[in-house]
Amino acid sequence: MTEEKTAAAAFLEQKDTGGGQVRVAAAIKNLQAAMTAQSELEEKLKVAKKLVRKWELEEIPQLMKELGFSKIEIESTGETVEVKEEYYCSIPKKNKSDCADWLIANDLGPLVQNEISLTFGPDAQEDFEFVKEVLGNYDLNIQVSMNTSQIKAALKEKIKIASVTEGAEPVPTKMFGLHIEELAKVKKSK
Repeated sequence: MTEEKTAAAAFLEQKDTGGGQVRVAAAIKNLQAAMTAQSELEEKLKVAKKLVRKWELEEIPQLMKELGFSKIEIESTGETVEVKEEYYCSIPKKNKSDCADWLIANDLGPLVQNEISLTFGPDAQEDFEFVKEVLGNYDLNIQVSMNTSQIKAALKEKIKIASVTEGAEPVPTKMFGLHIEELAKVKKSK
């Protein structure tokens, strides 16, 4: 090999003359130091994320509310701070069918996608042939699927309408796993 051999290659090519254990022990020490640094950084990141959420969801929205602002431009920095309602939707599996029924009953049926499939066991060949003949080549397995982003937008609109319309049916937010948070958004000047 040439003199251009890297230090790492030289390190790996050394013969074990009793010093192999020393080399491996040094490598393990480096690995442990890197793992400790990684763990410390992950903990710092976790703390920083909690602080960001606290300021976005609690401190700034509360301060803005106290001061009577929903939006403000900070002249010294050029940043704009606005507090907006953010909607989050995560439909629990156990509620999917009830949510689909509610959407259909409230003129939001197009948000529900029905999927049908059917599985036959090894002893049901005759049944399979009969269903195949009746239904043709359809792939059947009954499931309901919904796009939570579309549902979130539709429910947001329903909630706004319900807030200004007397006698409007309330949206079952718990069933849909829907929660609303006041969130401070900071836009930096360009």
